[in-house]
Amino acid sequence: MYYRYKSNKKNKRIYRLTIILIAIFCAVYIVQRYNHYILFWEYSYNKLLHEIKGIDNFDRAFRRNRLIELRKICTGNKEKNIVSAKDFFLSGRVHFQLGETYLNGSFSDILIRDSMDQIDTRALSEFTKAIKDIKKGIALCNRDEDIESLIILAKACFYTGFNNISEIYKITSKIELSNPLCKEEDIKFCSIICVYNGREKEGLELLFNRCSLSDSLRDLLFIATVNKIAKRYTSSILDYKRVLDKSSDNEIIKIVHINLGKIYFNQSLYQESLSHFYNASQIDKRDDSLKIWIGKNYSALGDRIKARAIWGEVLASDQSNVEAKRLLGLM
Repeated sequence: MYYRYKSNKKNKRIYRLTIILIAIFCAVYIVQRYNHYILFWEYSYNKLLHEIKGIDNFDRAFRRNRLIELRKICTGNKEKNIVSAKDFFLSGRVHFQLGETYLNGSFSDILIRDSMDQIDTRALSEFTKAIKDIKKGIALCNRDEDIESLIILAKACFYTGFNNISEIYKITSKIELSNPLCKEEDIKFCSIICVYNGREKEGLELLFNRCSLSDSLRDLLFIATVNKIAKRYTSSILDYKRVLDKSSDNEIIKIVHINLGKIYFNQSLYQESLSHFYNASQIDKRDDSLKIWIGKNYSALGDRIKARAIWGEVLASDQSNVEAKRLLGLM
């Protein structure tokens, strides 16, 4: 019995060793057999990544057309490699960059113009797809340390309203802003998210300590806008007035008057607010949003008849104007 047991134990070891050797042989064979496919995939991926990174050097029309082509390639790669985090991250990046080609300027420009509600629906669609791809990539690799992907995810969530500010702040707090991959525009974005999230001190320190801000009109406008968001109204008003003193550009002057009008309105200084919205409307008499604000100021000053007359004019020229309908009590 003992010898039979010893023989069986020895046979089991031989069987186990044989299975291990067969598994090793199969693994080596598969690697040798399909190594060129793996290398080809890596080559294709790196080549694609290199092109995506360099596409910002071209004009908007070229970028958009090429990114539409790259989007098709990335979609095909995702379908072939459904568990590849890299392919989902890459696809998310392409969707986001394509979405940016439909924006009217950079993040800073949109913030300065206060035009978040005017983002093209095509951009919003691409940003939503970017969010889904980045989140799938994070889920597949069970980590989220990819700085560029985190920046894309946070910005796309901000543009689309996919997540609230506190959730976006959680994303940006994971980004190592000292990393060379972080551009100054990314740092500005992260600082704004801090301010929107009620962390004004953190956001302003980040902005002034990490960004090379100058005395240019664009930087002055950005700083004034940040102070406005942080409700540092006195500083914001002084910044905007410095811009007015330095600029002769009607578009910039209009932006300043609109922002000053909104600040004074928020402080219940309706006569001052009315003056700035009126000045802005003299620059652009076709802008119905300015007429809406002028009406709001007349209403706040007690002249409801004049306010309704102005809103009525807006509705007469644009029957789909939701804000005018709401103010007139038609919806």
